[in-house]
Amino acid sequence: MRGQFVQEVDFDAMCFTPRRRLWLGMALSVLGCVTAFGVIGGVIFYYRTEVAYLVHLAKIRSTSKKTVRNLSEASYDAFVCYSGKNRKWVLSKMCPSLERPPESYVLCLFDRDFRLGSHIVTNIVDAIDQSRKVIVVLTQHFIDSKWCQWELEMAQHKLFSEDREFLVLLELEPLERRRLPRLLRFLLDTRPVVRWPRPETAPAVKAAAAELRRALGPSLRQRPCSVPLPPPGDEPGPSDCTADERTPLLNINDT
Repeated sequence: MRGQFVQEVDFDAMCFTPRRRLWLGMALSVLGCVTAFGVIGGVIFYYRTEVAYLVHLAKIRSTSKKTVRNLSEASYDAFVCYSGKNRKWVLSKMCPSLERPPESYVLCLFDRDFRLGSHIVTNIVDAIDQSRKVIVVLTQHFIDSKWCQWELEMAQHKLFSEDREFLVLLELEPLERRRLPRLLRFLLDTRPVVRWPRPETAPAVKAAAAELRRALGPSLRQRPCSVPLPPPGDEPGPSDCTADERTPLLNINDT
């Protein structure tokens, strides 16, 4: 090339030989694949909660035609779905009322019963699946919570997949129907609702609590059998009783 003019030099022939073009094409292809996988992996990681939710939702739909298991196999009487901002009311008022004798309902709360190290969506699905009922504590905080909406939607899919009534709606405060999500409006229009009194007068609270217990039905500990029952606070063990053999005990507070 020495002694040649620049315009006379064929740079394409020098730099882009067939072999070099092959290597360049392979390098660009590998770089494109790595970039694509990196972008997809980043999106999946960023939306990992949504992806896990969709996977569990698909599992719920895939098992919609399976036989419903015996309710005597349930670990909890109810999974309580509520906003963290209503935690004080749930722990100080609702739980003591339901967990005391004679019913001694076994409740599942995400604050105390979810397994550490498991994904929250997995915990929610397992809690719903292992409970006889799902209590939904409805407040404006619940409406504004993304997690609460997902819990309600998963419970709704289970509601339609199993031939039994297990959703208990507890309206803790008056809600404006026109501001509610369409799913929640549909459930409020088609399902019984326990409305907590405002203001909380003693007779009104007593009546609402009795209505909530009737909606839950007999607890796992109310078995008319000779088999000794574990004390409140312990996990319910196996029993020879079936769900149909359980009968409610008389609550002196309801008389």
